[in-house]
Amino acid sequence: MMYQPAIPDETQVKREFADLVQSEATITDKAITLLLWLSRAQLFLDGNKRTAIIAANALMFADRRGLLAVPENKLAEYLQRLQQYYKNGDTANLKHWLYDTAIFGF
Repeated sequence: MMYQPAIPDETQVKREFADLVQSEATITDKAITLLLWLSRAQLFLDGNKRTAIIAANALMFADRRGLLAVPENKLAEYLQRLQQYYKNGDTANLKHWLYDTAIFGF
């Protein structure tokens, strides 16, 4: 089964984004959550994962929390895990994996 995102609703997207960035979570958790949310929401015709990583790193850099980057030798595993997340919407395992694998310099 292929993941088919819903057509974005501007009001809902703005509300979800505001809720995410205004949450009580740490900056690192917000960045990872933003990365996953933007990747899965597919708000753009192209470049959703690239946009998501740039947005997540903007949060990280602004608070001097390091860099969120999937190492090249882990990229295939990340894409497989991301595909599973697209299908089931469960962030827990992927977030934990990203914390362990893709946070540098904090």
